[in-house]
Amino acid sequence: MDWTNKNNFLKWIVGILLVLNIVTVTIIWTHILDKEPPVPGNYNRPPDPVKLMQKELALTDIQAKLFEEKRKILFEATDRLFDEMRTLENMLKEKLFEKEYDVTLVDSITYRIGSIQTELEKLRFNHFKELISICTPEQREKFIPILKKLMERNPPGGKPGDHEFQQKWNKPGAPPFNPGD
Repeated sequence: MDWTNKNNFLKWIVGILLVLNIVTVTIIWTHILDKEPPVPGNYNRPPDPVKLMQKELALTDIQAKLFEEKRKILFEATDRLFDEMRTLENMLKEKLFEKEYDVTLVDSITYRIGSIQTELEKLRFNHFKELISICTPEQREKFIPILKKLMERNPPGGKPGDHEFQQKWNKPGAPPFNPGD
């Protein structure tokens, strides 16, 4: 192959590669642009608990309304306690950087944080007891395994999100809950 034929051959190869690159980039761009943009704030959102319970337990509209009311009451009470606990924890963190601090004050802050945790656990316990009392005996049979699954979702020492039940429900299009899982 002489120099001119070699030069023409290289021009053809470069031209073919250039066309292939343009086609490849065009295909990639069209696939990216065809996708719908994600909806902000809608990532891995679990299903509405009341609707889920209404479906799984065959709750009446009245029962579903009671479930929702009890849920709102619980969240209002726990939000207040969490705010107080956060304030106390911040006070405790500030004491960490002081050279001299009042041991009695630190003890009272930590004692109050423990008391708040106790109140939170009692609130949750009473909340679920109330929910169970709203159910019929048939619904209770279905509800108790669901509650057991919910309560084991964040075992002591485990990280939120590690448990298979929580991962299952945080995925969009997750299958319906099956208490026998």
